[in-house]
Amino acid sequence: MNGQEQEPKGGGNNSTRSRRLDGYKLGMLHDARKILLMVIAGLLVLSLIFGVSRVDGVSMLDTLQNGELVFYTRLNPGGYRKGDIISIHLPSGEFYIKRVVATAGDEVDLRDGVLYINGVAETGSYVRNETLPETGSVTYPLTVAEGDVFALGDNRLESVDSRSFGPVNERQISGTIRFSVGAFWIHFH
Repeated sequence: MNGQEQEPKGGGNNSTRSRRLDGYKLGMLHDARKILLMVIAGLLVLSLIFGVSRVDGVSMLDTLQNGELVFYTRLNPGGYRKGDIISIHLPSGEFYIKRVVATAGDEVDLRDGVLYINGVAETGSYVRNETLPETGSVTYPLTVAEGDVFALGDNRLESVDSRSFGPVNERQISGTIRFSVGAFWIHFH
C-alpha cells in the first residue's frame, strides 16, 4: 500500500453495472410514464363517449329496477327515437332516466288515462299503468318543438317526467341507455 487506492474486486464492474441499472430504471420510468399517459387519454376519451348512472326510484319499473347501474353512450348521431331510454340532466341539477315517447313535430295528448301520439294510442308493452296528466304543468295537446323530446317513465303513476317539467331539450340529454347491470343480471336496451 504505497499511497495508491485499491480498485474494488471485479475491476470497475460495479460502476458499469450501476450505470447499466440506472439506464434500465430510467427506461422503465419512461415506459411507465407513456403507459400512464395512454391510460389517462383512454379514460378521457371513454368519459367523453360513455357514461354511468344509477337508477334511483321505481319510475322505470319493470324495465329498470331501483339501484341498477345503467351505462349510456353520449354520442347519438342518428338523433333520439321513440322508445329510446335516456339519461336526462335538468338545469335544476336533477338527473332522470326516462323513455322517449315523442320527438320533434309529434303531437302529444293525454285523455282518459291514455297517451296519444299523433292521435294514436300508445301500445308499448313497457307501460305499467295509466298515463295521467300532472296538474297545471303542461297543456295538452302539445306539439314537441324541434330539438326537444317528450320523455316519460314506464311506471307512469310513480314518475316525475315531461308531464311535470315539460319537453326535454336534446342538450339536456346525457345519453342513450345501452345496458343496465343489477345484482345478478345484465340487460341490454
